[in-house]
Amino acid sequence: MRNQTKAYLFALSAVVLWSTVATAFKIALSQVDFIQLLFYSSGVATIILFVILLGQKKLSGLLQLSK
Repeated sequence: MRNQTKAYLFALSAVVLWSTVATAFKIALSQVDFIQLLFYSSGVATIILFVILLGQKKLSGLLQLSK
């Protein structure tokens, strides 16, 4: 696959994914408080990033970071 075709596919997938975010947050905000939603989204992002680091075997890099 050519680089230009990959770029188009990545751009299209980003637009599709981001277009659903506003609707999802509107529905979520009707069910929970914005502080809870912020807490849940931060927690999910942290877990996903942890899994990505674990999959790339770069978990030791966390210990090298300063507070």
